[in-house]
Amino acid sequence: MQERQAGYEPIEDRELRDGDYAQISFSGTAKGTKAVAEKKAQIASKKAEKNDSSPTMQDAIDQKVEEEIAKPVEVDE
Repeated sequence: MQERQAGYEPIEDRELRDGDYAQISFSGTAKGTKAVAEKKAQIASKKAEKNDSSPTMQDAIDQKVEEEIAKPVEVDE
């Protein structure tokens, strides 16, 4: 019951301590991760090996993967 009745008061004049709650916001991308770098290298090598310019199902999948990698991750509150 005590926790239900509790309120949150902002404290900005000290560091966080055990038991404190923090409200954060951030954004970022997946660039730099090993898995992303490996997948981009794999896609690039497949494109380099192909001589014809006709799109395939794998090209569509690779494009979708590249689009997902490029999406930013955003968390607000």
